[in-house]
Amino acid sequence: MMVLTNGHLTMAENPAGRAGVTVASVEAEKRWRANATIRARSARLLKDTFSWF
Repeated sequence: MMVLTNGHLTMAENPAGRAGVTVASVEAEKRWRANATIRARSARLLKDTFSWF
């Protein structure tokens, strides 16, 4: 849920009108998580946390 709310996944709608996310954004998130350093993860967590306020 937080990944979607913070804009890390891209919203999409299928032809039937059902909401979801794009495959490309899910793949990009998987790549980021696999390659992100601890520093990058910490920075993202901090940024995402403060964006809620």
